Amino acid sequence: MINKKIIIAVCILFTTQAFAQSFKYKWAQKEYNQMRFAHAAVLMEQLIKKYPKDSKLQLQLADSYLKTHESVKAEKVYRGMAKTLAKDTSSLLEWADILSLNGKYVEASKIYANVLKIDPSNQKAKEFSSFIKKINTYYADSASYKIKYLNINSQQSDFSPTLYGKKMVFCSARDRGVI
Repeated sequence: MINKKIIIAVCILFTTQAFAQSFKYKWAQKEYNQMRFAHAAVLMEQLIKKYPKDSKLQLQLADSYLKTHESVKAEKVYRGMAKTLAKDTSSLLEWADILSLNGKYVEASKIYANVLKIDPSNQKAKEFSSFIKKINTYYADSASYKIKYLNINSQQSDFSPTLYGKKMVFCSARDRGVI
């Protein structure tokens, strides 16, 4: 009699646990699909511990991180999936983009090259690979310029300066009139 009660209790416990995980998974998917990426990421972080091989969940977690401006965390998720992504050009391109965003151009270049091995006609990989090869030329003249604040700068949004006769005019959110 006691054995039956124990068996029933264990069955209920496992059923409840499985239901809770299933509910959390569906909840995370709903949050992701409704573009509540910050909350989806929190739920997915918990689920990844339970389902570490779920590549769909991992890609959605990385995407959630990216959409909440946490590219370093997104990079970490992609790095953990490197073997899984070996032939998935779409995900490889996302990973390379994240690496570029994080300033890791050499690593990104290797991934773009890998995409081109898989799909030699991939235009995005060709263009970004070419861009990364020339990245130093884009930064070469930045040391030639110095940006300084002028006495006309304010804490408000000031933009679109242009010359009007011998004066400079611009748009501003300031309360004042002409300077």
